[in-house]
Amino acid sequence: MVSVYTLRTNLWGRIEDSPYDHTVHGPPRGILVRGALHWLARKGVGSNKSTVIVSFDLADENFRDMPSPDSVDNFILVEELGVLGGCLCVLVPGYGVYNDVWVMKEYDMRDSWIKFTINCNNFCKPLCLSTTGEVLLEVSQRKLVLFNPQERKSKELVVQGSPYLFEAGTYMESLVSPNFSNINDHEGSRLVLDR
Repeated sequence: MVSVYTLRTNLWGRIEDSPYDHTVHGPPRGILVRGALHWLARKGVGSNKSTVIVSFDLADENFRDMPSPDSVDNFILVEELGVLGGCLCVLVPGYGVYNDVWVMKEYDMRDSWIKFTINCNNFCKPLCLSTTGEVLLEVSQRKLVLFNPQERKSKELVVQGSPYLFEAGTYMESLVSPNFSNINDHEGSRLVLDR
């Protein structure tokens, strides 16, 4: 069941149910890229189930499949969906100490996926790209690591006073208020709830 909350009207509206199973990859938190929320989900029935990237367009309120990297042999192994440099990305664990990060350089274009490999023997979550092309990673909810894909070197960032376990996230600053009650021609912000 999917409901959308609009701040301008202060109302919940029920929309079409999602045709996907959003529960297979943990809590369904959407990743916002290009005006759409994205999730890893399952579609199909029985032995024909497959893992897909699902998008929910906030403008037209429709669900659809996103193209996944062709080179990923078993997409069910994808562990994390994220954003790097404004682009949708997926983390595919490798064997031993390697993880592949696939980045969709041109939104919704199957042939635009590029891959780089990070040396990490634990669960890594890509957080963001630096201006020099280094990738900030959260490793096993315990440390932050800056990885240079060109040199294939990493260094741990020490944050004084950080807790033993944490979950890092990213956000985009904005001067736009989420309260659009004073703006008559704006549709207002929306919150999507998928159960």
